[in-house]
Amino acid sequence: PDAESVFEVQPNYGRSVMCALARIDGFSVGVIANNPMYNAGVLDPETCHKVVRLITVCDAFNLPVIFLVDVPGFMVGRKVEHDRILHWGMRMMQALQLASTPTLTVCLRKAFGMAWQAMNGSMMPAYSVYAWPGAEIGFMDPEVGVNVAFGSKLARIDDPEARELERQRLVAEVAEGTSPYEAAGTMRIDEIIDPADTRVILAEDLNRLANRPLPPPEQRPLAWWPSC
Repeated sequence: PDAESVFEVQPNYGRSVMCALARIDGFSVGVIANNPMYNAGVLDPETCHKVVRLITVCDAFNLPVIFLVDVPGFMVGRKVEHDRILHWGMRMMQALQLASTPTLTVCLRKAFGMAWQAMNGSMMPAYSVYAWPGAEIGFMDPEVGVNVAFGSKLARIDDPEARELERQRLVAEVAEGTSPYEAAGTMRIDEIIDPADTRVILAEDLNRLANRPLPPPEQRPLAWWPSC
């Protein structure tokens, strides 16, 4: 963002995601970014609510929204289920589908499971989806994925050394599928970009979007959503 242009929204609420208003090359934008320093940047009911709120505000004022993704998934457990994590996750994705303002996405590091879609990734209505070369995009972290998908197979190998070698082989195989080059090759992202070029590329997209036609309120479903 431009120097001294960032205004963080609700900094003490849903801290695993940062929501802010900012400027990039003079263009006003909303920014939604996972915070890996707090709960690894996971999505939970509070963060989903916070994201929905910023999306509706940006949609009301025709501000493009930029997603900076580093998400391990949705939070799991009894508490978040009691707090309706499924409801809030689906509401977040519904808000993205209904938004009339354009969105841009950059996968910085990891993007696993349905949380990748919830953070405006593949198969969502983003204007552009980019990834850094070291990003991982897949259904689950390779180490965890192997334990889940091949746990019973590995348990049948009696020799601990042979079991570990097979586990490492499977992890390497699954990791190949999480490469951003695999995602680009299957058209799940638009481009792999140099991290140093991120700001320039986003500014170019914002410049192209600057003269976009603005739909009237009756064609903007989020105009009727509460922003609180």
